[in-house]
Amino acid sequence: QIKSWLKVGGSLGYTDQIDRQIDILGGGGITVMRQVTEALPFIPVKYDDGSWGRNRDYPGMEGGDSPLRVIEERTYLLRTQTMLGSMYSNIRLMEGLELRTTLGTNVINQRLDNYNGIDLQYISSTGNAVVVNNRFNSWQFENYLTYNKSFGIHSLNAVAGLAWQHIDRYEVTARSQTYIDNFYNVNNLGAGAVIQAPGSFANAYGINSYFGRINYTLLNKYLVTFTGRRDGSSKFGSDNRFAFFPSAALAWKVTEEDFMKDLSIISNLKLRSSYGETGNSEINAYQADEIMGNYEVIFGGSRQIGIGASRMGNRGLKWEKVRQIDFGLELGLFDNRINLELDWYKKTATDMLLSAPVPRSSGYNEVSMNIGSMENKGIEVAVNTTNIRSENFTWNTLFNISLNKNKVLALTGGSDIYSGATVIRVGEPVGSFFGRVHLGTWGTHEEAEAQKYKML
Repeated sequence: QIKSWLKVGGSLGYTDQIDRQIDILGGGGITVMRQVTEALPFIPVKYDDGSWGRNRDYPGMEGGDSPLRVIEERTYLLRTQTMLGSMYSNIRLMEGLELRTTLGTNVINQRLDNYNGIDLQYISSTGNAVVVNNRFNSWQFENYLTYNKSFGIHSLNAVAGLAWQHIDRYEVTARSQTYIDNFYNVNNLGAGAVIQAPGSFANAYGINSYFGRINYTLLNKYLVTFTGRRDGSSKFGSDNRFAFFPSAALAWKVTEEDFMKDLSIISNLKLRSSYGETGNSEINAYQADEIMGNYEVIFGGSRQIGIGASRMGNRGLKWEKVRQIDFGLELGLFDNRINLELDWYKKTATDMLLSAPVPRSSGYNEVSMNIGSMENKGIEVAVNTTNIRSENFTWNTLFNISLNKNKVLALTGGSDIYSGATVIRVGEPVGSFFGRVHLGTWGTHEEAEAQKYKML
């Protein structure tokens, strides 16, 4: 507390974490736990000469190396250093009016060390090493102007603000293979006889937001909220980076009415409804832009590197919008020993952000598009009861259930979008499975008919 009208504060945190994975997360093939179950129990871990025992030492057997050898000669370490800091200031401009400013940053340095030793069956025959360095930076700057005022039967809370956010990432990868010894592990990539081409990439994006909110309460029983925000993201085309998202909500505390005073059994009854729009920008950066990539070609018997277009852009890409309407009820009985919450909602997403296939003749496989709309609607029910409440013992019970129905309303062009064994199709839930319908087999008496379809 610097002054009666000024307050400042902040925090700074640092963590250094090392994760060692015995089996690579999401990896398949030869894993330690697989080898534990497959290893022959009569094969020694090591022979007298110090060499490792393995399944294929027994005639007719196959399989990987001893799980102990895999643990010892395969390295997968993820080192993460994180610095998280923030600072703020609160300035009281006048009675009921405050300006709050916050600045936060998050810096993450991450390094992955992966080494696979020489002659690890089905893993690495000559030894290989890879080191991946990642740097993640983000910062956020926010300003809130808040006004609180109560006068008689009225209460007002208003907020106006703006925010900027920036996120960037840089990654570099180095790898080599064909080692004569496991001594260096990942600490000397030059010890590998074959140095593979390094790789790197970088991306960044920013978000600007301008927002406001008004909460108004009359007689402490009629509540109204209006909110509006304008968000801009660099992920979209230059003409579509900004979008406006409004919302409004109404609530009525019925138990505050005079006609409810004599109903002691009902301790809380509140009706509420709302309508609002939100935006979705959760796609990778640069999806609206044409991207260049590097290609390899052979000229005169030598490898050459070239640069060319690698992804189709879409300058018309814009925010995905979600419109939601909600009606709810809150009911408390017997001094709130029993509480019930019931909500019905309908949520419609338009201009959905998805990757759509394009003709192979274009030279590309897919392009990011706003390709249609989708609906979710359902109910949510929650019941919370206080069965026993005493000085030394409390027993609460919570039950909740939700039912949701999902349906695709429209797709740009109307064509189905297939991905593996799932399909996005108008009138069906997103990610529906599809398969062939078996109609039967041709009989000998249908030979002429089968011939029409070249099935003979």
